[in-house]
Amino acid sequence: NQYVVPINPLGFSSLAYEIGVNLNYFGNFFKFDYIFHGNEYLSFGQPYLRQDIRGFKVFDRLRLLRNQVFLTFRFENLSDNTKKQRDYTTNFVTWEVSAMYSPLMNLPNLSLTYSQSTSDNGVPNADTLRALNVSVNKLSFDISYSFEYIFRNRVNFTFSLTGSDDRTILNSDFKNVNLLLSLYSDVRENIRGNFILAFNSSKFRRPIFDTANKFIGVRDEKFNYVSFGGGADYRLGKMRVWGNLAPSFGDLRRLYIYFGGSYEVARNQSLNFNCNLLFYNYVDVVAYLTYRISF
Repeated sequence: NQYVVPINPLGFSSLAYEIGVNLNYFGNFFKFDYIFHGNEYLSFGQPYLRQDIRGFKVFDRLRLLRNQVFLTFRFENLSDNTKKQRDYTTNFVTWEVSAMYSPLMNLPNLSLTYSQSTSDNGVPNADTLRALNVSVNKLSFDISYSFEYIFRNRVNFTFSLTGSDDRTILNSDFKNVNLLLSLYSDVRENIRGNFILAFNSSKFRRPIFDTANKFIGVRDEKFNYVSFGGGADYRLGKMRVWGNLAPSFGDLRRLYIYFGGSYEVARNQSLNFNCNLLFYNYVDVVAYLTYRISF
C-alpha cells in the first residue's frame, strides 16, 4: 500500500528536492528552478508545499531608466503523477508578463500584468469525472499615488478581469470583474486610517447532473456584490490596536468586523490578539491569542 507511512525510502515517493540558479547582471535578474516533490512528500515546517509535482520555473526581471521601469516575465511548466500511480498525467503551464513604472518624481505608480494558466490531463473531454482541460486568463491594472491633503495619503486603484475556457464537455466557464479603491491616511504619527470600496461581478456556468450523476447540461449564474469599509490603526509605545468594519451588499450580504491588538513584551517577543466577526443569517466568530517570538 503506497499510502502507508513510513514508506520504503527506495521508492522516492517521499523525496523532495529543488535546484536553482540565480543570475544578477546589468540590471537584469534571472532565476531558474527545477523542483521535484514526491507524491507522499510532507514538510512539517512548510505543510503548504505542493505534493506530487515536478518541473521547472523561469523568472526574469529587467530594470530600466534608473530603476523606474521593471519588465518581468515568468514561466512555469509542471506536471504531477511523479510515481505513475495513475493512468494520466496533468500538465500545468503558466506564463505571465508585467510592466511596472515607478517614477522618481511625484507621479503615480503604474503596473500592468497579463497571465495565462492552463491545466490539461489528456483525458478525453467527454469524460465528465476525470477530464481536465481548462485555460484561465487574467488581466490586471494597478495605479497608486501618494499626496498630501490635510493628511499624508496614499490612494490605490486596482482593476482585474479574469476569464476561463473549459474545453471539456462540462463547459464550466467563468468571467470575473473586480474593482478595488483604497485610501490610507496618516492622521497622526501614531494613527493611520483606511477606507476601502470594492465591486465584484462574476458570471459562471454550473454543470447540471441528474440523479444518476449523468451530465445533462449547464446553468448560467451570476454573483455580484459591493463592499465598503473603514478602520484605524493606533500605536502607543509598545502597544498597538486596530479595528475595521466592512459591510457587503448584493448577493453577498454580510457584516465583517475585525479588531485586535499587540503588546511588545520584550525585544522580539509580543503578545497578540485577533478577532474576526462575520454576521450572515448567523454569527461566525474566529478569535485567537498568540505569543510570538522572533529570532
